[in-house]
Amino acid sequence: MDTNSVISSIINPEKLYSRSEVLSKPCPVLERGGFCAFYFQDIPPEVPVEGCHVKDSKTLLYIGISGNLRTRVVSNHFRGNASISTLRLSMGLLLSLSLRRVKERIRFTREDEEWLNDWMEDHAFVCWVEHNALGNIKGEILTELSPPLNIDYNKHHPFSMRLSRMREDAKNEARSLPIVNE
Repeated sequence: MDTNSVISSIINPEKLYSRSEVLSKPCPVLERGGFCAFYFQDIPPEVPVEGCHVKDSKTLLYIGISGNLRTRVVSNHFRGNASISTLRLSMGLLLSLSLRRVKERIRFTREDEEWLNDWMEDHAFVCWVEHNALGNIKGEILTELSPPLNIDYNKHHPFSMRLSRMREDAKNEARSLPIVNE
């Protein structure tokens, strides 16, 4: 599958899956390498969406890449925490959650991670595209689609530097706070 075919599959998916659909049994997400594209409803106001692709009133804000899509989408983005998911980290900060040092990791508290799960249930939708040569086309896809929550390969997006600073500032603030043991 060439770059244009991957882009077409991302912007014209057959279906956008909700969190509960992805977490259902059997899980519809492939255990293969590829790209996952996250679309959102009710986007935080500071996220610039001009030029973003919209599908069924949902806006493409993030594209991930993984050698195992099921692990990345299910375990990291929909069930994980901000220490293992840049998507959760960015979206949580944009929704005014605060990072903390929880044991040895910097993430949101368990209560905030659960709140983010609930928010994502109502507002986050995903599709995926299987692809074997991930690294070869990632830059092209991110440059072409330029989703505002991606930082890598997306320095040309006006929100990239702001989001990067926001994430670094939040991590530095968390390092200055007492450790939360939960």
